[in-house]
Amino acid sequence: MNKKNLTSNYLSAGGKIKQTISFRKDETKSKPATTSASNAKVPERRISQQLSSGSTRDLIVQNFILIWFDSNIDVTSSDYRISIAELRHIVNTGDIFTDSGECVDFLTGIKDVKAFIIVSGSLGQNIVPKIHGMSCIQSIYIFCVNILKHKQWTKELSKVNGIFNDMRHICDSLDHHTHQCDRESIPMSFVSMNDASSHQELDQLEPSFMYSTLLKEILLELDYGEQAVKELTDDCREKYKGNNSQLQIIQLFEREYHQHTPIWWYTLEGFTYQMLNRALRTLEVNTIVKMGFFIRDIHQHIEKLYLKQTAEKQNSFIVYQGQGMAKSDFNKMAATQGGLMSFNNFLSTSKNREVSLEFVTAALKRPEYIGVLFEITINPSVPSTPFAQIDNVSYYQGSEEEILFSMHSVFRIGEFRQLEKCVWQVELTLTEDTDPQLCILMKRVREKVAGSTGWHRLGKLLLKTGNFDKAEEVYLMLLEETPISNCKEVSFLRNQPGLVKVNKAEFDDVIQYYEKSIKTKKEYLPSNHSDWGTSYNSMGLMYNSMGQYTEALSWHEKALEIRLKSLAPQHLDLAESYNNIGEVYHHMEQYSKAILSYEKALEIRQSSLPSNHPDLAESYNNIAESYSKMEEFQKALLSHEKSLEILLKSLPPNHPYVAISYDNGGSVYAKMEEFPKALSSHKKAREIFHQTLPSNHPDVAMTHSNMAKVYSSLGEYSTAMEHAEIVVRIAQEKLDENNPQIIDYRKLLEELQSKFVTPF
Repeated sequence: MNKKNLTSNYLSAGGKIKQTISFRKDETKSKPATTSASNAKVPERRISQQLSSGSTRDLIVQNFILIWFDSNIDVTSSDYRISIAELRHIVNTGDIFTDSGECVDFLTGIKDVKAFIIVSGSLGQNIVPKIHGMSCIQSIYIFCVNILKHKQWTKELSKVNGIFNDMRHICDSLDHHTHQCDRESIPMSFVSMNDASSHQELDQLEPSFMYSTLLKEILLELDYGEQAVKELTDDCREKYKGNNSQLQIIQLFEREYHQHTPIWWYTLEGFTYQMLNRALRTLEVNTIVKMGFFIRDIHQHIEKLYLKQTAEKQNSFIVYQGQGMAKSDFNKMAATQGGLMSFNNFLSTSKNREVSLEFVTAALKRPEYIGVLFEITINPSVPSTPFAQIDNVSYYQGSEEEILFSMHSVFRIGEFRQLEKCVWQVELTLTEDTDPQLCILMKRVREKVAGSTGWHRLGKLLLKTGNFDKAEEVYLMLLEETPISNCKEVSFLRNQPGLVKVNKAEFDDVIQYYEKSIKTKKEYLPSNHSDWGTSYNSMGLMYNSMGQYTEALSWHEKALEIRLKSLAPQHLDLAESYNNIGEVYHHMEQYSKAILSYEKALEIRQSSLPSNHPDLAESYNNIAESYSKMEEFQKALLSHEKSLEILLKSLPPNHPYVAISYDNGGSVYAKMEEFPKALSSHKKAREIFHQTLPSNHPDVAMTHSNMAKVYSSLGEYSTAMEHAEIVVRIAQEKLDENNPQIIDYRKLLEELQSKFVTPF
């Protein structure tokens, strides 16, 4: 695909460094030492040193972070150190700001996480009204000396959860509200009555439903080695560095994992609970895979209890789950009435209705939320997702009559009943394993990632979701364990790491993988077999990525020749070849030939694929890029819009292809001189790339190049140069000196340097 070829980032404002507090709850915590607002004042200064290693984004392991904004905070005082230590019992990650502009910019860029804000009274009066409407902000705490002074201006601000002059009281309130936040962050997916009945609608399903379904099934069938626990704890020590309460739990987990039940560890609400819930909500596949053994063990523990408990009791019963829901999510659920709803994590419910109602009531303080009480009917006599009453095996025993459902439980949405203003009771019924709609849906979802073993299916899923590092790790592990006598499998497994390397733009090792794959294939495959098309296609992709377009075209034409002789006219491999030939023509600036090839690929894909398949998005994207080069911008924009619409329906929101689509659309806007729209699109692309690709990936470079051009057009030459310098640095690291893109990038930087004159 073109660049960008469809083949947030947690940024500090303007690249400035913030103080990172890599600050959950220690279950044996003591009360925090008294820290008063009156003794936090020192002369104003910029805070720039980091309190922990790693970027803020890398350290986010919960559904929330903490922001502390105070221009006069004294980081050297004992009161400050005590406060930070106590806050880290509750929140692992946070940032301290002394500059209001930086703080606002940072909050504007927050994605997939909620923010709790502590702000001094004097600064709060100015900044809180500006940030109060931001959807990322969960709660605000005013920290001041004079409580009465700030009651008037805060009384109409629903997210202000108190005015305090004692840090202990802030910690108590924060502890309560972070629990509420976790409950409101449960990942859900909705499937209408029609979505599962039509093949054309399958790719319109929420990506979270498809990928969490596949991940669960794959993880449950994998074999994990004894090293799995240590690999997880080593990773966790990095993420919780400096958080002594969690480091103690991590050490205990590594030493005594098999001495307690999996449910005991999960309900401890330490690092296991925090990391797993966030990873399942945001589909952080690398974390989910690292915790795969734990997910399997929890599921098997629930299943064991389920079989025992359902054998003893066959009568239907009701459980409850109470929470707040954003109005947009509630409306989506209401529109799906009669359809299916899945909770994509382990779902905690209670037989006690009053306990669940407490969580509903807590949500009513925010006008953008609706309180929802789920009333769930369970019939133990029919097979379904496993569930179990866990009072006797939980870390907290006997408190809530808790029923825990295994990951990805699916329910039928029934009646809605309004209990009071902004409070609704929603009836759910646990679906049977034999539910016709669910069976059709699951069959089609499984078809997306077929494979001979769980590890093969996982590798394929990781590639589809853009998790290239983990995909490479899986394929290399499989290659190491496969006997050399199994020529066909060895050839395939040598090809796959090469494909990963191409996606990561790591070309040094690619050729050796492909050449070894071809050498092995010659031992068992006739020269006219269609599988040779795959090998030749891989070589073409590699040379195309390296900028050797004549060589790339030769390999792609060889692949097409074999495929035309051995495959049906509408076979999707033919579409792949036409698409890749189009890419090469595009890079060779033969745009009319490129469009002809792209349209042949699109025609085959339209006849063979659902209307919202990602491969169709690829075709529309590539056609748009060639039209853009021909300065037919309206045609380009129309195709880009079709591409992005499909990708947002069929892939996770942080998939690299989505970023590429945003970036390409931004380039068209720039050519049309609609610079604010262009910059917005490029920033969205940059946010996604920072989540999914290495910082020195060529796609990241191209996004910075596009941003440099837009800032230059806006006359902001200093900012443009910052981006251009990043571009040149990446290009020098990742691209061959003969690659034409390096020349273009250096030329861009030189042009900007000539425009920008440093004042003296």
